[in-house]
Amino acid sequence: MRCLFVVGAVLMTGLWASPAGAWTDATRRRMVDDAIKMSPPALATVLERYRADLLHGMIDPLGGESGEDHRQHVSGGYGRAAGKIEWHSQQAMTIIGQPGRLRLAIYALGTAAHYVADVNFPLNCGAGPVGDPPFYGDYARYTEKMMGRFPVVLDREPAPALAKNRLEEFGKAAALRASRYVAPIQAAYTPDGKPKSAAAFDEKSLPFGVASLSYSQAVNDIARLWAHVWQRAGGDVQGAPFPGDVPSKARPSKKAAKSKKDGNSR
Repeated sequence: MRCLFVVGAVLMTGLWASPAGAWTDATRRRMVDDAIKMSPPALATVLERYRADLLHGMIDPLGGESGEDHRQHVSGGYGRAAGKIEWHSQQAMTIIGQPGRLRLAIYALGTAAHYVADVNFPLNCGAGPVGDPPFYGDYARYTEKMMGRFPVVLDREPAPALAKNRLEEFGKAAALRASRYVAPIQAAYTPDGKPKSAAAFDEKSLPFGVASLSYSQAVNDIARLWAHVWQRAGGDVQGAPFPGDVPSKARPSKKAAKSKKDGNSR
C-alpha cells in the first residue's frame, strides 16, 4: 500500500509539472487567427500578408516564459508583462509608417499580443511574490485540449485605458480581471484537500468556463490593441468592432489635416 501511495504521488507530481509557458504554442496560434478575424478590414489584410512575422512575434517569447516578464501579479510587485505590452506597442506605432519596416512592425504587434495573452491567463496574475501554483502546467495543457470548444464572443465594453493610450494600465486592468479566477481554479483542483488533475473537469465545470472566458477575453484584448496601435499610426480602422476604444488624440487623416489647414488660411 505504501508503495502504491508513493507511486501515485510521483505520478501526480509529474502531471502537475509546470511547462515553460502559460497558453501553449498551439493555443496562441489560434488566438492570432481569431484576433485577425476581429480586426478592421484594412488592418486584417496587412496582418494576413505578414502572418508569418505576426506568428513569430507571438511565439518567439515562449523561450523565456517562466520569467517575470510574463507575469503580472496584482499584488506583491512581481511581474512586467503589462509594461512589455506598452513597450512593444509603442515600437510598432513608431515604425509602421517607416519605409521597408512594416514586417518588423507586424512582428512587434505579434510580440505585444504575446504579453496580452499572458495577462489574460489567470494563473499568471495571482497575488504575492514569485511563484506559480503546482497545477499551472496541467491547466495550460487543459486549455489547449479544450480550445476547440471555446466560443469567441465580441466584448463591446469600452476600454478607457486604450482611449487614453495608457497601454500599461490596459494590461494591468486585464490582469486584475483575470486574477479573480485564481481562487476558483485552485478550489477545483483541490476540492477536498486532495490534488486532482484537469481530467476530472467536464464542459460544465468552473475551470472549463474560466478557460473559455479567459481565451475569449485574450482574443478581444489582442484585437483591440492591434486596432488601437494601427489607428495611432494613421491606419484606417473603418469596420472596427470596438468604436469605444478610439484614442482621444488619434492622428488625423491627411484629408482631415488638409481641410483644417485650408480653413485656417481663409
